[in-house]
Amino acid sequence: MSIQKAPIIGINRHRFLTDGEGVTTLVVFHGCPLDCKYCLNPECKTNAERHESFTPRQLYDKVQIDDLYFRVTGGGVVFGGGEPLLQSRFIEEFNDICGDKWSIYIETSLNVDQCHVERLVSIADSWIIDIKDWNNDIYRNYTACNNFAVKRNLEYLLSNVDADKIQIRVPLIPCYNTIGDTEHTIAELHKLGITDIDKFEYKQDVASLKEKIHKKNNQITTLDPDSINMGKFRCEVLKSIRIHAAECNNIPYTPHECPNNMCATGFCPICDNELKKITNEYYKQIKIK
Repeated sequence: MSIQKAPIIGINRHRFLTDGEGVTTLVVFHGCPLDCKYCLNPECKTNAERHESFTPRQLYDKVQIDDLYFRVTGGGVVFGGGEPLLQSRFIEEFNDICGDKWSIYIETSLNVDQCHVERLVSIADSWIIDIKDWNNDIYRNYTACNNFAVKRNLEYLLSNVDADKIQIRVPLIPCYNTIGDTEHTIAELHKLGITDIDKFEYKQDVASLKEKIHKKNNQITTLDPDSINMGKFRCEVLKSIRIHAAECNNIPYTPHECPNNMCATGFCPICDNELKKITNEYYKQIKIK
């Protein structure tokens, strides 16, 4: 029986090397068991009926436009949230549809019943885990939950997948933990054999950050992947992938000349139409072979 629809906050295409290999699409689910004080996606806790819902097949049909980008770069779909493991059956059915042609990444807090982890342990190519803090008191103060399930699920993962498939994010959280606390968390993770650790700091002054971005945006004149003009950078990278895919498969392709020096999104209907044509030619060749 097919899984019923799941509420999704957003679908973010054309991410580069941020949550996995190559070009990825981030699918953000509604719903989360935590109540983090600096929640990145507070929409995941609002009324689910306000968000668009998809069946696994509908989601596949939505994201498969980037199939060629995924295949050429080794990318795929990142499931985040909210807490994506709460939709483990949905992800399982989605994987049954797409098969092994795309990578599947799970971005999770691991604070769920173990059955959800067991369901996806053989499906996910990589696990990206936001551990918050190893100390349960700190964790509970920040999330309003304990971290007992997190530790159990992490031990289960380590007994069933290679440690190099697990990345742990360890944040310095203003007013909740200290540098010493993060060092303790990292030391405990090292004891478990985890070496891929992303250490970073949560920023409190969001308003100030937005103001800085706005000012910087008015000054951008060059194509710089580290600048706020990421849209144009994405556009150029995706064009190079289309050219590479066409050349490798002997598909005639001349990319259009874009007159815009700035780009808000990194993709447009013209680029998507070019991608569709190359993809169609690619599948024609597969059928002939």
